[in-house]
Amino acid sequence: PDNSTAHFDWQEFKSPRDSSSVGKLPLARLIYNGRMLMWALEGLRSRLGNVRIHINSGFRSVQYNAAIGGASDSMHMYFLAADISVRDHSPEAVASSAKHCGFSGIFVYPGHTHIDLRARIGRPWVW
Repeated sequence: PDNSTAHFDWQEFKSPRDSSSVGKLPLARLIYNGRMLMWALEGLRSRLGNVRIHINSGFRSVQYNAAIGGASDSMHMYFLAADISVRDHSPEAVASSAKHCGFSGIFVYPGHTHIDLRARIGRPWVW
């Protein structure tokens, strides 16, 4: 009923330390982007063998992103990005699978993978 997906919930994408909901776009567009991100994550989950994907960081308000030192035009503020980890899958393995699930920004970090849908707002693909 809240337009989330079978395996992802809106609450997973918002840090409890982030008290604002002001992103880089109007709220209706943020919600739309969030749903697209959830559906792309559903595809990744399936490709990885229906394993749980842990959202380390999802949507960030402009204020919270600045407070934690995030990039000034972070895809998190557009609700187009998630930093994820998957048990028993290396960040490199997650990144390799994400390349087949429509993610247009993929970065590997120690312990997690950043994935995003930057091409949806006209940004170039980065793997």
